[in-house]
Amino acid sequence: MAVATVAELTEHTADYLEIVELGGRVFIRDGGEPVGELVPTSKAQHLLREVMAELPPGDVEAAQALFLGEGSIDQTLMSKVRETRERVQMAIPEPQDTLAARIAQLIAEGKARPPLEPLTDDFLAEPLPRFPGGSVLEELLAERRESRW
Repeated sequence: MAVATVAELTEHTADYLEIVELGGRVFIRDGGEPVGELVPTSKAQHLLREVMAELPPGDVEAAQALFLGEGSIDQTLMSKVRETRERVQMAIPEPQDTLAARIAQLIAEGKARPPLEPLTDDFLAEPLPRFPGGSVLEELLAERRESRW
């Protein structure tokens, strides 16, 4: 994690916030005494781990010092991390692609069946089925009592 005095943080706020945005931590001191810490979101931390895996070995050590150890701001390194992060983010599949892949995997494993036909556009607008008892739960319990399944 980067270490900054209150004066440094005030003077270079944007740089330290960028470190946090990129997944690093910033430890803040005042007069040599710790006063606080800026921490990234869990998503930013996860992305930083992915970025570290993509950096060349020499840059990984410098990035670890800056983002995880007690390093100082290095604009060149931050630029490389920023570029690598953008490249990694572009490689992350869209949620819809991930969902389709997961469904295909479940079908291949025999845990799901493919649909017999696609859903109509107004499927979600159709009225819900009505049950004589008025409740799905009541119908299931009645079915269980009558041993219909």
